[in-house]
Amino acid sequence: YPLLFLCLPPLMAFAFFAGAATSALALLVTAVVAVTATLTGHGPLALVQGDLSLRLALLQIFLATATLVTLPVAAVLSQRRRLTD
Repeated sequence: YPLLFLCLPPLMAFAFFAGAATSALALLVTAVVAVTATLTGHGPLALVQGDLSLRLALLQIFLATATLVTLPVAAVLSQRRRLTD
């Protein structure tokens, strides 16, 4: 599943350079693309041996990981920017 996690560095770049709102939007776009790809049988989760419910469970774990990594970083950096300005 390493291909699945290639989108984490761009999400972190959004968190560092664009702020919390843009990071949330980037996560939403990532989720929409990932769900669409999973439901149509494309993308990295198509390589998983199992039924659709297993793929969707792995997708939920991935999206939770991406959210729990990206949004706290974006929030802390946004707060730091507000305190320094």
